[in-house]
Amino acid sequence: MKIEQMLADYIIGLKYEELPLGVVNATKAQILNILSVAIGGSGASGMGELVGLLKDWGGRPESTVIAFGGKLPAPHAAQANAAMAHAWDFDDTYNKIMLHSAVVTVPPALAVAETRSAVSGKEFIATVAAAVDFGCRMCLVLTAPPGEKEQLAWHYWHFTALFGYFMSAAAAGRVLGLNQEKLLNALGLAYHQAAGNLQSIREGTQAKRLGPGFSCRAGVASALMAQRGNTGPKSFIEGEVGFYGLYHPQSPYCDLTKLTNNLGRQFENEDISLKPYPCGVVNHTAIDAALAITRKHDVTPDTVAEITIFTGEGSYFLCTPLDVKRHPKNAVGTQFSIPWSVATAVAKKRASVRDYTDEAAKDPLVHQLTDKIIVELDPTLTGGSIEPTRIRIKTTDGKEFVHQVDIPLGSPKNPFSPADAKRKLMDCNSVNVNPMPEEKLDRLIDTVGRLEEVEDINQLIPLLI
Repeated sequence: MKIEQMLADYIIGLKYEELPLGVVNATKAQILNILSVAIGGSGASGMGELVGLLKDWGGRPESTVIAFGGKLPAPHAAQANAAMAHAWDFDDTYNKIMLHSAVVTVPPALAVAETRSAVSGKEFIATVAAAVDFGCRMCLVLTAPPGEKEQLAWHYWHFTALFGYFMSAAAAGRVLGLNQEKLLNALGLAYHQAAGNLQSIREGTQAKRLGPGFSCRAGVASALMAQRGNTGPKSFIEGEVGFYGLYHPQSPYCDLTKLTNNLGRQFENEDISLKPYPCGVVNHTAIDAALAITRKHDVTPDTVAEITIFTGEGSYFLCTPLDVKRHPKNAVGTQFSIPWSVATAVAKKRASVRDYTDEAAKDPLVHQLTDKIIVELDPTLTGGSIEPTRIRIKTTDGKEFVHQVDIPLGSPKNPFSPADAKRKLMDCNSVNVNPMPEEKLDRLIDTVGRLEEVEDINQLIPLLI
C-alpha cells in the first residue's frame, strides 16, 4: 500500500478508544488552548478588518465566527477563526520542528462540524488527534538526525501555513465522512494550493497571522470539493512531482519512513508545548530566565546597567539585526524579538497579551531597556527547536545576576497546571472584542475538560461568542 493510502486510512479510521489517555488529555488541552487564543485573537490588529471583509462577502450562514458572532460559509469561518487563533502567536508548538498544530486542525474541524448533525466529543477528539499526528509526521520527515544542524528550510518556510493545508483538509475531510479515495483527492487539492513563507516575520507584517487562515479556508474547500467529486493528485507525496521533492529538493534529510513508523501506536501529539506568552516560542526560555531574575532579585528598570542574552544558533535569528530587534515597529515585530521580550519581562515583570500590541511597541521604558541589551551566540545552547537561553543582568550598583532556562513553562516536561490554563484564558479574554463573564469561561473550561462525554460538539459554540 502506498504511503498516501496508509495515511488516509489512518486519518479516517483512528478511533477514540485507540487513543492512549495521554493523547486524549493532550488533545483536550490543545483544544482549550486554541479556543482561548482565538477568543483573544479577536482583538488583535487586522482581525476586525478580516472578519468585516468576510462578512461583506456574505454567503450561506453555516459556521460561527468566534468572539464576533454571526455565521459564514464554513471555509470562511475556518479562515477567520484560524487567523484569530494565530494572531498573538499564542498557539501551541510542536517541539521537534516549528509547527503550530491545533490552529490548522481545530478551526476547520469545528467549522465543518457545525454543518453536520451531532459530531460527538469523542469523534472530535479523535479527528483532531489524527490530523495533528499526521501533520507533525509530515514535518518530522524534515528533522535532522541527532547531532546534526536543523535545515535552512526551517527559516524560510512558514511550516504552520504550509503543512496546514494538508492538516486542515484531513480534519475537515474526516468530519465530512470522506472515504479513502475522496480524502486523497482532498489532500491532493490541498497540495495544489500549499504555500507559506517567513518573509512576513522579516518585515513584521500581518501576513504571518493570516497564514493559517489561508490554509484552513483552502483545506475546508478542498474537502468539500472532493466530497462533490473534484479530484486532486493522489500521489502527493511519492509522485514524480510529490511534495518533498518539489518543495524541499535540497533537503539533506528527507526520511519518508517517519510518516508511517508505528502509525497508530506512537503519537507525536504528546510532544507539543502550550505557550504562557503571546510571542514566538523561541522567545520563551529567555522570558522565563528574565522573569526568574527580576522576580527573585526585584530588579527594576532604573537599576539595570546591562543585559546580556546568550542564545544558540537556532534562536539567534530573533536577535538580529540587533538594532531592528531592539526597536520593533509593531505588534508582529515585538512577537519575534528576543531582546524586546526580555526587556518587557524586566520592565513589567510579565509578558501578557497587552505587552505585544501595536501600542505596546511604542513603550519608551521598554525601548530604553533594549538599548542596554547585547546578544552573544553560545554554541553550547544550540540544539532543538526550542533552545535554552541564559540571561545575565548587571545592575548599576555592581551586582550581577545570571539565570539559564533549558525547558520553558508549558512544555510536556514543564506542563501547564489548570491554574495556568485558566490564567491564559483570562488574559486572552481581556483583549476579546466581546469580553465574556468569568462564569462563561469556567463553563468553557469544564466542557472541554469532559469533551469525551459531550454528545454534540456544537455545545461549545455558545461558549465562544
